[in-house]
Amino acid sequence: MIIVLALAILAAGYYFSLAPQYEEIKRATLDAETARQELNKLVAISNNIKKSREEYGRLRADLQDVLRQMPEEKEVPGLLRQVSITAQESRLRGEVLRSEGRPGSRLLLGASF
Repeated sequence: MIIVLALAILAAGYYFSLAPQYEEIKRATLDAETARQELNKLVAISNNIKKSREEYGRLRADLQDVLRQMPEEKEVPGLLRQVSITAQESRLRGEVLRSEGRPGSRLLLGASF
């Protein structure tokens, strides 16, 4: 009888003392795993941001290179006139297009040889 009583006391002690601690450990382990997953997700986003910023910098530099190669806006009417004159001198036939907002500037389109 004493053995049964001792076993009952041990079982009750386990149930009231150790079982809640094991549940707390399980919850903490689950929380830690969730936090690890969230951290991995944030690290991936951070790496993506770095790559995107680098690509943005390269694209911006490329844009600046292209813009340097483009004629200035004030040069466009003259260039259009030169193209039209050259086409007329070459006796090309086509439609003459007037540049919007720029009186006197024309461009020869649809040229046929």
